[in-house]
Amino acid sequence: MFRIATLGGPATPLATDALANSVTVSPDGEQVAYISRTQSESLIVAIDPDGGSRHILARRPIVRDFWFVEWSPSIDNVAAVAIGDEDMGLVRVELPSGSIHDLSVKGWGAVGQPAWNPDGATIFAPAVSIGSAILQIWAFDARSGTHHPVTASSTSFTQWSLSSTAVGDLIGNSESSETTLWIADKNAKPHSIPSIKGEGSEGVLWVGNRIVTSNLSEMVVHESDGQNTSKLRSYSSIYRQMARCGPTSVVYWAADSKRQSHIARTDIATGATSILTEGPIENQPACTPDGTTLVFLPAAHSVTTAAFSLENL
Repeated sequence: MFRIATLGGPATPLATDALANSVTVSPDGEQVAYISRTQSESLIVAIDPDGGSRHILARRPIVRDFWFVEWSPSIDNVAAVAIGDEDMGLVRVELPSGSIHDLSVKGWGAVGQPAWNPDGATIFAPAVSIGSAILQIWAFDARSGTHHPVTASSTSFTQWSLSSTAVGDLIGNSESSETTLWIADKNAKPHSIPSIKGEGSEGVLWVGNRIVTSNLSEMVVHESDGQNTSKLRSYSSIYRQMARCGPTSVVYWAADSKRQSHIARTDIATGATSILTEGPIENQPACTPDGTTLVFLPAAHSVTTAAFSLENL
């Protein structure tokens, strides 16, 4: 993490253990908080503006990782997003005790960068329910967690950006996925094929002679000529980081109420799905070309990998 003057100039390094998720400043300007990680714990860490006086505000087991953080208008609370029972959840951290209060309920596919209302009573966050692919802005009561939607748009708000002004206006980024699928033959003559609005936001693959796309909530399969489009869904609430796994299957980062982030495989010809790992945090799947071996990260952002045979699964 670095500090730089608003008018530019040299960047001053403050911390070397910060993750790239988010950073926040206390209302009195005396502390800067960020997310860090050890081998076993996810941490919210605070330092002074010069990088000194490092101390831990809150900690959780690494299987329930912190993702985003935002200081409240009062100095005694911090809002954070963390791995929950489904995918992500919103929590409030009381300071200085570091006690964590879960403000989310089951049913969220993802929750993004939080932003506080100036009175400290409400926390806003981009969020999406399981089964939907469009993130909207939601308002959460900072004490009870009761919530309601603030927006109801056909466009999606980005997970990584939301902020509140001193008078309570919200500033965020929205996006509309006007995707089009194209095929280029060996002579480099591209042509488009019919596609569903927003499909392919999480990836597109050739699997055998079929085209497979994924977004947050479903997979779509096309024949090579673009015809006979079909949607595939399994028990999972998400379909991320999709990778080819043999002649007719894909693997992907999956999640449901029983397992946190884990790896699943779907046969695109039959729709049959099998669970390959049990969580709690596994992602970035890849397979050998013949589909007999799976390689994945056994923990979020881990530098180690794991692999096992799929021949008997």
